[in-house]
Amino acid sequence: MTDLYNQVYTSRPPIINSLLYPGTYILAGAPKLGKSFLMAQHAYHVGTGTDMWGFQVQKGSVLYLALEDDYGRLQKRLYKMFGVDTAKNLYFGIEAPSLGDGLIELLEGFVEYHPDTRLIIVDTLQKVRGSNDGHTYSSDYQDICHGKQLATLFFEPSTRTRLSFESAMLSLGGATLGFSEAQSSSASKGESVSDTIRVVGNYVDIIAMRHPKEGAPIAAAMKTVVPIINAGDGGHFHPTQTLTDL
Repeated sequence: MTDLYNQVYTSRPPIINSLLYPGTYILAGAPKLGKSFLMAQHAYHVGTGTDMWGFQVQKGSVLYLALEDDYGRLQKRLYKMFGVDTAKNLYFGIEAPSLGDGLIELLEGFVEYHPDTRLIIVDTLQKVRGSNDGHTYSSDYQDICHGKQLATLFFEPSTRTRLSFESAMLSLGGATLGFSEAQSSSASKGESVSDTIRVVGNYVDIIAMRHPKEGAPIAAAMKTVVPIINAGDGGHFHPTQTLTDL
C-alpha cells in the first residue's frame, strides 16, 4: 500500500479549465440554436490560447471540419464573430471521408503533422457517419465508438454482465477483446491484476472489469490512464446500465 501511495500518476490536462476535458463529446440540439457558432468559439479560443468565459485555455492546434458549409459562408460567420482577428493554428476543412472510408486516417494524419493538437471538431456527425438504416434513433449511435476497443476483463465469470458490455460496445460501432474468467487469462499463471491492467491498457480505449475482491477496480484504475468501468467487485457495486456507462 505504501508503494502504491508513493507512485505519481499524471492525467491529461483540461483543454479549457473546468469546462472541456480530453475525450469525445456530442453536442446535440434542435436546428438553428447556434451550435456551429458555439463550436467556432471553442475552436478560436483554443487556437489562440485566450481565456473563454473566464476559464483558462490550453493553446494548441485545432481542426474544424465544417462539413455543412462552404468557405464563403464560413468566412462570413468567423468575421461576424471575431472581426479581423485570426488564429494561425486553427485549420478548416469543408470536405471529409466518412467513418470506415478514411476519416480516422485523416484525423490521425492531422494529429501526426500537428502534435500540439488540442481540439478536433466534426460538424456534423451525420456528414461522416456513412450509410445508415433510415435515420432511426439507433443509427444516431451506431458509429459513436467506431475505431474504439473495449476490454472485458472478467476475473470472475458473469455471462450476462460480460455480454451486456460487449453487446453495447458492438452496438456503438466499437470492437471488444478480453476473457470471461481468470482461468483463461495469465492470472492462472500467477500474473497480478496490476500487470494485466498495465498490458491491456496499451491495447484498448476503455476497460470493463469484474473481480471477486472488493475494491479491485479502484486499485486497477491506479495502474492505467484508460478508464475503468466497474462490472462488479465482490459485494460492492454491480452495473445496471451498461449502454449508459459506455
